[in-house]
Amino acid sequence: MNLHTLTSTFLIFILGHSVFAQHDTIAESNSQPKDQLFQTKRVSNLEDAIKASVTILVEDGHGSGFFIDDNLVVTNYHVVEEADSVEAKSSSGKKFSLSVALRDSVLDLAILRPSFSSEVYFSMSDSPELDAVEVGTDVMVIGSPTSRLLSNSLGSGIISGVRELDSLTIIQTDAKVNPGNSGGPLVDRNGRVLGVVSSKIDGFGIEGLGFAIPTKYITELLDRLSSE
Repeated sequence: MNLHTLTSTFLIFILGHSVFAQHDTIAESNSQPKDQLFQTKRVSNLEDAIKASVTILVEDGHGSGFFIDDNLVVTNYHVVEEADSVEAKSSSGKKFSLSVALRDSVLDLAILRPSFSSEVYFSMSDSPELDAVEVGTDVMVIGSPTSRLLSNSLGSGIISGVRELDSLTIIQTDAKVNPGNSGGPLVDRNGRVLGVVSSKIDGFGIEGLGFAIPTKYITELLDRLSSE
């Protein structure tokens, strides 16, 4: 899987080149817990947010993702690319398969249908509107940075800005974004999802320039999915 590059002339000229936080190839244990019966609930805190996050396993590495319903998962398009199905690992270590229901390369988003129903999920109706997302707000990045063995890692930072890029709006954060974080949630301290971690600016002397796709674009995909 090739690293995906932002196309903005502004970002390339001012900040150098950018890379998507994507994947690695470190081996891991195949142990899985036994299935348990449970009742689903919405994420209401950071502990729930971690439980609703998953590691997406692809042929040449991994990315991250999260449940937006008990039977829907969102990640980046550049994590799954044109694959019809992928595997994932839940926060509890359970492995399960997912089929790609809808993808959009322009938005860099993909909606997946898992064979596993999550106990906890992010509700898009709980997410704040984009115009209510304030610079300086404390945020967390959840994902599997660098290694699958580091799944469900939590990193912190703030919202650094809300930018317009190639007719799309993106959220800028100084929270650390590393290879493997792509597709994971950007959340506030209450566990509300603000966006999908997608990329970072990478280069000598450059730090703390990560980006996320706002949840409004997830809602757009969900509307398209429901109309199909």
